[in-house]
Amino acid sequence: MSEPTATWRRRPGPGFLAGAATLVVIVVAVATTLVFTFGREDSTPSTPAETVSAFLRAVADADSAAALALMTEPPSREFLTSDALARAHAVAAITDVSLRELGSGESTSGSTTPVAPRTPGSRTPAGSVDVGAEFRIGGHPVRTTYRTVRDGRRWLVDDGLAAVDLAPSTIPGLSLQGRPVAGIGTAYVFPGRLVWGSSNRYLAVTDSTDVTGGAVAPTTADPGVTLGDAGNAAVDSALHAYLDRCASSAQADASTDRPGCTQRLYRSAEVSSVRWRAPSSLHDLVRELDSATLTSVSVFGGVTWQAHYTATYGGDAVAEVDQPMNGAVDLDAQPVPTYSSAG
Repeated sequence: MSEPTATWRRRPGPGFLAGAATLVVIVVAVATTLVFTFGREDSTPSTPAETVSAFLRAVADADSAAALALMTEPPSREFLTSDALARAHAVAAITDVSLRELGSGESTSGSTTPVAPRTPGSRTPAGSVDVGAEFRIGGHPVRTTYRTVRDGRRWLVDDGLAAVDLAPSTIPGLSLQGRPVAGIGTAYVFPGRLVWGSSNRYLAVTDSTDVTGGAVAPTTADPGVTLGDAGNAAVDSALHAYLDRCASSAQADASTDRPGCTQRLYRSAEVSSVRWRAPSSLHDLVRELDSATLTSVSVFGGVTWQAHYTATYGGDAVAEVDQPMNGAVDLDAQPVPTYSSAG
């Protein structure tokens, strides 16, 4: 088995050299020169392994132009932008890259990324070389194989992208790597983290396939959606706004002067004598995203009110009132999401 022909890791930041002695500076300068020579960052890659190394470094640096220059022409460039790479890098960086050219019939065993199928017993075509790659995407280890092909005096990566098959989705404004996917059957993406999103800022989109090393068989996207942090905060805000409005009622039956409010004091009280104190805790309320609309959150459960009132017979009194809640928060409501009771 051949030894790795290229290896690189993220270099320390500028603070690493602060206060270093002259001798240390010289040693570091020499070491840095060796790394640059070894990685051939300032020259055209001359071997398959160097080409894959330069390709992955360009991807890690969110430099789509440099990465595309080291590839054969992709089926589509729509998702192959520096912005797409920057979004993926912000979530999970590519680090600890180790590469080696593979012999005839050799492959990277134990791959953590499914490799595109090839005909059993087939050999690498003349003029092409397979390069085994190991690296990390965030905390996720990736082991895969890239095919390189000769193009004149240089080598190009021939299968460095992942094909993500996209089915029609009900998720509002579904996007991948920051690009809308509406009307697109297959998205071709660089190695890295798959970053899904929605035009509705209250929704968080996830998929079981969240990283790709490229050079893989097409994967079918199956994005799901949940309430994101902003969504949960919006639901809380909508509920508090509703309860605060209902707390301004002065009647035993709050719907009398606050339509849509359902708390009711089942005691004999003087008209307009009730002072409601809104529930302080919403922990017993269940929230469920409506799978049919994805912008409506069903809310049900119970809350406890406190009512200060003047009894018809007996003077001032205080009572706790348990109120069942059953309604929904509309995430599309403007200017902010609102809660409406179902009755």
